[in-house]
Amino acid sequence: FKPSDLKDSGGPNAEAKTPPLYYVYEAVVYRIGHGLHVMDRLYLMRLANIPLYLATIVFTWLLAGLLFRRRWVQTTATALVALQPMASFMSGVVNPDTLLATEWAAFAYVATLLVLRGPSRWRIASSILLVAASFLTQGRGIPLVVPAVVALLLSLWRHRARYPRAIW
Repeated sequence: FKPSDLKDSGGPNAEAKTPPLYYVYEAVVYRIGHGLHVMDRLYLMRLANIPLYLATIVFTWLLAGLLFRRRWVQTTATALVALQPMASFMSGVVNPDTLLATEWAAFAYVATLLVLRGPSRWRIASSILLVAASFLTQGRGIPLVVPAVVALLLSLWRHRARYPRAIW
């Protein structure tokens, strides 16, 4: 590499500026495939995205269950995510977008719980951990701070009778 190759790029390749959480996850899978041919390890890394994709679908199901009373509406909402061609495609490649989608789906569920049922240690801690994970997964995860703050404030306002001092 020439010094000019590193200028304004954040590192020796395009992903060098991406936070490490997804790549730590994939490194564990890569290590599990020790001894396999490099292409087999790559396929193993791609297969490791399946649990992330399924978790995104599960969190969508749970969120839709909170928002809709009818099972067919919950099923339809979940199917819109599960059958999204780009979501299934992205879960088949080594890319942090799959983990980011899972984190945001989990956050949407936890934030909705926070607003509907009120603040609890578990809900607030889960929100903070999901925001931190989003930060550590990809730069596009940083804006999750805004809905996290809004969810917490709405939760405190909605349940202000139970937590009068928390508003201040």
